[in-house]
Formats: sequence, structure tokens, C-alpha cells
Amino acid sequence: MVVNIGLTPGSSDIAPLRSTWQLNPTVMPLTNTELALVESTYAAFSKAPRPTADDITPHHCSECDDIRNRLSQYSVREVPVEEMVWLAESLPLLSPRALRYFLPRFVEFSLTHPDSIARDNVLYHLSAEHPNEPYWVERYAVFSPEERHAIANYLALRCTWSDAEFEKEHMERAMWLWHAKA
Repeated sequence: MVVNIGLTPGSSDIAPLRSTWQLNPTVMPLTNTELALVESTYAAFSKAPRPTADDITPHHCSECDDIRNRLSQYSVREVPVEEMVWLAESLPLLSPRALRYFLPRFVEFSLTHPDSIARDNVLYHLSAEHPNEPYWVERYAVFSPEERHAIANYLALRCTWSDAEFEKEHMERAMWLWHAKA
């Protein structure tokens, strides 16, 4: 049986397929601790300048253009859930400035939508296996000490989650990276 998923032979445009399995993600109410963490994270990142539309993604391709178009119309706290579901896998494609600006929304979304792939992608993006590679050095260098401390607090909270043992390697690496930088 052949299933037509809307791609032509040779097409590499997979952007429309991103996160489609998450059309109805579970929304979890935040605990007081999580709510305080979200608010303190937004406060810590409040001085991060909003990137221009051209600075959201550093290059042009259909997926990056789509990310740019989706994010450019919102301030960090206004990115709607429907967009976040689609954007859940976009952290690696954001410019360092856009990562700095939008990371608090990804943190919040990872807390309120635990079934989203964003939950894992935030952790993976904060736990580079080779943090001295130029890509990661450039990305991590944009964060202020206050922002690094907020990231460390988010990671400390994640260590308390029931599935933290499954993410042990990433958690240990992220905790080392961000506590050393905080």
C-alpha cells in the first residue's frame, strides 16, 4: 500500500510533517514551584533583546523560513501553543540571539506540555556533548550570568522529575555545563 503524504519524489521539505503526532498535547497545570521557576526565568531573560525577523534563523531554507515567519510575529510570552507544538524541534535552527530570546517560552512549554518533544529537545540543546565546538560556544556565549543561573534552576527542577533517571547522561552533562557557567 502506498500512502501519499504530500511530498513529491526527491522532495526534502519535511517541515509540514514536524510534530504532527502532537496535535493535541497534554496540558499540565503548573505547581507553585514550577510557576515560580517560569516567572523567574522570564525575569532573568527580560533583558534579552528581541531578534529581528532576519536574525531568528541564520540561513534560508523552507524550514528556517517557516520558523522565522512563525516566531517573528510574537514576543516571547505570546507564542501560542499551536505554534509551540510545531516549533518544538526548532531550537538547533535558531540563531544564538533568537535562542536567548525564545528559550524561556520553550522552558515554559516543556513544563506545561510534558508529552511534547520540546521537553526532550530543551534538555538535549542544553547538554551539548561537545560544548567546545564553535557552534555550541557561539550559542552558549550569549547568555548572561543571570540567564545561566535560571537555566541551572530549570535543570535542577528537571532532576526531580520521575523520568530523570532515563535522561541521566544528558542531565549530568547539562548540570555540569550550566552550573559551571552560572
